[in-house]
Amino acid sequence: MNTLKKLLMGFGALFIGFIVFFTVLESGSKGFKVNNEALIVKFMSDLTASWDMQDVASLTSNEFMEQLITAEGRHYLKVFSAMGAVESISDMELADLVMDARMNTGLFIFKAKFEQGPALVKVILVEKSGESRIQALDIIPANTPELETTSSSNLRLL
Repeated sequence: MNTLKKLLMGFGALFIGFIVFFTVLESGSKGFKVNNEALIVKFMSDLTASWDMQDVASLTSNEFMEQLITAEGRHYLKVFSAMGAVESISDMELADLVMDARMNTGLFIFKAKFEQGPALVKVILVEKSGESRIQALDIIPANTPELETTSSSNLRLL
């Protein structure tokens, strides 16, 4: 009977440990989202105002900027620019978050209404040493045949 009691107490402690672990993980996820939503909105607004990456260079990672200066990167940016300026952003969610000791990486997905129509937008954001930077951008136009046919599946800079 004493062994059963100790076993049940051990399972109870393990269960409480899991609850604490997942509560801390969830609060970190919410904090990451809250801390970075404004940066993503600013990035999208500033970028789509002119579609000039120099306007958002301070918000992007070095790797992302290096990708954008390639011929393929310039091509996709030109294609993206056909969407026009972003008019509104809604339903932003943090779809994935990887946290480790060096950095945190989050995938944000949201709906954006551009001048030329709606799109689903995916942004990967990296947070290192308390500083957040945009790492990747993927725009999937909705009901815009001339843009949808530009790429086999969608427009992406990932």
